[in-house]
Amino acid sequence: MTPLLDDEKEKLIAKLYFYDEESLRMALNGPELSLAMIDLQQWLRNKVRYESGLEDKKGKELEHYVDAYCTVREELFDILRSYGLDDAL
Repeated sequence: MTPLLDDEKEKLIAKLYFYDEESLRMALNGPELSLAMIDLQQWLRNKVRYESGLEDKKGKELEHYVDAYCTVREELFDILRSYGLDDAL
């Protein structure tokens, strides 16, 4: 590992050490997981707001689908909030 120069040390915010490959992989995949959650939230939003892909559903059946998507979307927000990630979406 190359030692840091003095001007690099001043800019350093954090230094992380990983003792196993799985922890490193999880840390490196964090941005992709965040983007995946945003995509999932947007997909659920489109299902709820625009009834996207539900054109063949009518009446109570449509309501049940929309209610299910709303429930999943709310649960997603609750899970993210429980991990302190409520500002991620």
